Amino acid sequence: SQQEVIENYRYIADKTDFPIMAYNNSGSCGYELDRDTIIEIAKIPQVKLVKESSGTIQKLTEVLGDVPSDIAVFCGCDTLPLESFAVGSPGWISMLANVAPKQCVALFNAVYEEKDIAKGMEIYRGLLPGLDHLESYAKPVQSLKYLITRKGGNGGFVRRPRRELTEEEKTFVIASMKADQLD
Repeated sequence: SQQEVIENYRYIADKTDFPIMAYNNSGSCGYELDRDTIIEIAKIPQVKLVKESSGTIQKLTEVLGDVPSDIAVFCGCDTLPLESFAVGSPGWISMLANVAPKQCVALFNAVYEEKDIAKGMEIYRGLLPGLDHLESYAKPVQSLKYLITRKGGNGGFVRRPRRELTEEEKTFVIASMKADQLD
């Protein structure tokens, strides 16, 4: 229940002095935090950030308006960074940043720091194939691990029950994400 989620955050807060990031990530956990729940969680002194991953800019905007100004509301949806930065989100938790960090930082700087939506849109268009892939393909973890390794990093192995990408899937990932254009 929503009350159980609130109590869980209170329990965590009682056990640590570290800052806490509250997650609204219904796509991963199958449970959406409602507006009142987020407002209650935001009252916990250690809560300093909210990762808003519902997939709607309306929800992110709502959370930005509902929580105190000392709580940062980060975009947690890979396909909404431009819009999120434009409405005031000061950060983005992005899968794609693992393989395109320069472009992701450039997007943030253009839209959030410089308030240059046209420049941000140009950067965003280049990132969109990768962002769309990671939000829609059934194997985003494997895609990232493969591309990190392909770029000379250490993507590590894929833990069970996931399986490594096949050669055919690797070819698809490169084409789908336009991986050779990511930096």
